Amino acid sequence: MHNIPEAYRPVVEKIIGTMRKFLAEGEELHTFVFLAKFDGNFFPVPMNTSSNRDKEASAYLVTLMSKEIKPDFMIFVSEAWAVMEETEPQEIEKFLKEYKSLAEHPRRQDIVFLTLETRNGIWMGTSPIKSLGGNQRGFDEMKFTESTDATGRFTHFLSPESNTMH
Repeated sequence: MHNIPEAYRPVVEKIIGTMRKFLAEGEELHTFVFLAKFDGNFFPVPMNTSSNRDKEASAYLVTLMSKEIKPDFMIFVSEAWAVMEETEPQEIEKFLKEYKSLAEHPRRQDIVFLTLETRNGIWMGTSPIKSLGGNQRGFDEMKFTESTDATGRFTHFLSPESNTMH
């Protein structure tokens, strides 16, 4: 977390703490975008990610809200699937062409995913989800990297004209 800008750390830490609480209580982490202002106002927007059509509609809603609210920054949180261990990109690409989803990949891991988007950059953090016993789950410290080439439906909400819809 030390590589995201200091001004955003308290908010990111609070959201990560809430994510930990939900998982420790056995809850599913629902996908949300938080449109935020430095004055402390937050506008949580639940995202429906059950289908491509729902993802597009959710991204469009956030884009419209962002144009209206003009947030200073946004935070996107979700559970996701990833192949965290070293895997050749060609292998994953081949797998996705055949199966269309990482859901069936033999080395797939459930992860927590958080994106911080500011006017000065985008930082992405992930951490594998692990069992804490029973239905409780948790995750270790999230590792954040700055992304200079992030694209996709869930990015660039602060500058919606650069959002690449799929």
